Amino acid sequence: MTSSVSTMQWTKQECAFAVEPVRPSQLKSAFRNHLNIGPASCVLDWKFVCGWTCSGIPVVCKRNIMDFAEPTGRQKTSKGCILSRIKGRAEEIIGNYQGGFRMGRSTIDQIFILRQVFQKVWEYNKELHVLFNDFQKPTIVYTEKAVMETKVKVKVGDLILDPVLVKSLLRQGDALSPILFNLVLERVIRKINVNNQGFKLQDSSIELLAYADDVVLLGESQESLKIIFLKLKKAAAKVGLQCNEGKTAYMCVDRRKLHQPTNTLNIGRFNFNKMQQFKYLGTIVTENNDIVEEVTARIQTGYKCYYELTKTLGSRVLSIELKKQLYITLIHPVILYGAETWPLRKSDENKFLIMERKILRKIYGRVKDNKSGKRPLGRPKTRWEDLVKKDIQSLGGGTNWKERAMDREEWKNGCEMGWS
Repeated sequence: MTSSVSTMQWTKQECAFAVEPVRPSQLKSAFRNHLNIGPASCVLDWKFVCGWTCSGIPVVCKRNIMDFAEPTGRQKTSKGCILSRIKGRAEEIIGNYQGGFRMGRSTIDQIFILRQVFQKVWEYNKELHVLFNDFQKPTIVYTEKAVMETKVKVKVGDLILDPVLVKSLLRQGDALSPILFNLVLERVIRKINVNNQGFKLQDSSIELLAYADDVVLLGESQESLKIIFLKLKKAAAKVGLQCNEGKTAYMCVDRRKLHQPTNTLNIGRFNFNKMQQFKYLGTIVTENNDIVEEVTARIQTGYKCYYELTKTLGSRVLSIELKKQLYITLIHPVILYGAETWPLRKSDENKFLIMERKILRKIYGRVKDNKSGKRPLGRPKTRWEDLVKKDIQSLGGGTNWKERAMDREEWKNGCEMGWS
């Protein structure tokens, strides 16, 4: 048994430091050379070893060593199992400020909250200072700082093995990376403890919003905003997250324009440029919460997409139904991204209607008018049916005189006595 344990420790170390996935043939030969026993005797030992990480990815194996397949498919299966187990618990831990990588949440939720805050600031004549913070390479740095030197335990049946030190990293694009990053950021947010230090509206207080690594800090003054940022910077540095000064921007929302800060916000060694408008999660937010720039940008993007598909939409080979599906699938979402958060004016609606009519003309082509003629300009002459309609209304018959005329007896009595 001692030789078996030493062999398993050797195999664990070989797998942990491997850059490429270790092939099954290599592991099988390692068992046979060190244990000198057949595959049937390695069933328990095989499960024992495969509980650890193999090239950064846990491996799920079958009962027999000979049934082991290539690692690629097994990696996806094992990550799906682990993700399904920790997702529910992570949803209970992560706060409502985070909208990234969560079921039922999207960028629209964060955009809507931010626009509503701007609207309330403008409505109640208050002052708001906003810092759009961005981190440098969050997923890669996080895996180096947060996953390394972590101890895990493996359970085989009813047996819980001794803790194992993690020495291999999650790869970029790993299925577990998003949810684990949210947990690390949740730890950072809990450490800074900025309750009731942000923007206050009635009995509630909003200090920050986050969508993955895009964190928005809110404060009623520059001083409170600086305090929140310094706490976030200090706590984030412990897990390897560094502020990206080039992509971080500062904005001041003030209807009265009484507080006119400088063009930059200086916090320690950081100098953040003051912006009148900023592109947050794909939509443009401005210091006066105006959507004119956003509507213009959406229309320009929509026209760009439309011109790319001009030949396709004008083709005679494709059916009209297929062209309509292309428009709804490819162009429509581009134009109306974030439209749920817009307080549209009539002029803005007309801009979208003009664009839609242009696209539909391209899809349907020229439509002929089947009418032989049309009325000329000016007031039309009085018609016979106009006089009948007027007389029936005066007798209390209503406007549907044609339906009443279908019943001859009722029509005769109504014309003589009137309708009650």
